[in-house]
Amino acid sequence: MRDGLKKLLILKISSMVRIIPALLAKDKDDFLHRAKIVADIVDLVQIDVLDGTFLKEVSWAKADDVGKLKLPLFFEIHLMVNHPETKIAEWAKLADRIFFHFEAAKNSEVCISEIKRYNKKAGLAINPETTLADIIHLLPTIDCLLVMGVYPGKMGLSFLPETIEKIKQIKNQFPKLEIEVDGGVKEEHLLPLYEAGVRDFVIGSGIFKSPDPAAALKEYLKIVESYDKRSVLKV
Repeated sequence: MRDGLKKLLILKISSMVRIIPALLAKDKDDFLHRAKIVADIVDLVQIDVLDGTFLKEVSWAKADDVGKLKLPLFFEIHLMVNHPETKIAEWAKLADRIFFHFEAAKNSEVCISEIKRYNKKAGLAINPETTLADIIHLLPTIDCLLVMGVYPGKMGLSFLPETIEKIKQIKNQFPKLEIEVDGGVKEEHLLPLYEAGVRDFVIGSGIFKSPDPAAALKEYLKIVESYDKRSVLKV
């Protein structure tokens, strides 16, 4: 089986529930190091893009440079930048799903349209202060909602428990909407979030701040596997 077809099959098999490592890198070497740790375990990672405009932090994330690395991974992009519509074309060449922040966009409808113009999945990300009422008009037009469990920008912050109730509220009104959660997620949060309707769990510090990141990732996968009754490890 060709490698590309095999990867698509793997993604389809594991699409019920996923652990998605977050790559928030300080430079190219750091990015490559983190990517290589997880590449033999999962197929999909999230690239965090910070340019110092929306948040004060800056990450190493350049679409052309990432593409040249020829990594055996699929990517989704988390744009934590002001004027996200200006970054979509750059990342659409590399990623299948692109998230932008409601709080950073002057016109969310324009961003959604721009992502879909490239035939990519449009994802909306929201910070803890953003409510369902703020975004309810946008939810029928997106493919996935990313709910932040922390105020974004730094790895290692504590998960805000009220995030779970927010997700339940959203799922109650939009039961078919794909919901991803990002920020501060630890093992004890997985089951409550799963029961609230989350199927994609983005984890950064829980993996990369562990003494053994590969073992930590595998442990997260085993936990969600027990919920979904199927293997989500790479085959």
